[in-house]
Amino acid sequence: MPSSTAANVLKAIDRTRYEVVPIAISREGRWLLQSSSGGDGAGAPVSEDGVEVALLPGGKGRLISASREGMRADLTPVDVVFPVLHGPFGEDGSVQGYAEVANVAYVGCGILASAAAMDKDVAKRLMREAGLAVARSVTVHRGDVGSFQEIAGALGLPFFAKPARQGSSFGVSKVNDRDGFEAAVETAFHYDGKVLVEEFVEGREIECSVLQ
Repeated sequence: MPSSTAANVLKAIDRTRYEVVPIAISREGRWLLQSSSGGDGAGAPVSEDGVEVALLPGGKGRLISASREGMRADLTPVDVVFPVLHGPFGEDGSVQGYAEVANVAYVGCGILASAAAMDKDVAKRLMREAGLAVARSVTVHRGDVGSFQEIAGALGLPFFAKPARQGSSFGVSKVNDRDGFEAAVETAFHYDGKVLVEEFVEGREIECSVLQ
């Protein structure tokens, strides 16, 4: 859980109207209950010693805890899940699917939209099919990268190499010449087995959120 982003959400929530149940997800995928005390939680480190919890499939928000000794207990059910997660297993439809299985409401996009938007290659294909203009790109896979000459000829220089299914600009590199190409692709492959090589577009970056 990105603690800075979570802190902003906690700070904005009206605690007089809503009871917050903070849960952190470890790198191993464990859901750990966090303390809800301490103000807005800004800068608070994630506790790896938190009680492990899980949403019960079909439980309509029923939350259970499990101790290391195997003891289980019911906690206060949750009405809505607010995913404050970046990258794989957060924005890619995984947590959204878990919430669907648990039959509990959640904030944000559904499974399909989350999965499609997380994969830059798939997202660009869908937008192109819908008639939207997108930057030129080439999708490569480990073991089938193609030559620098072919890619530079198709996209021009400079261009960017980035993991197809990663967020927060992880693994993104700008390529200006042949020497930087192999290193850039290898950096991107460190995060994903599919890499998007995309032309450089000069201009302003504008983000737009859509509420439905």
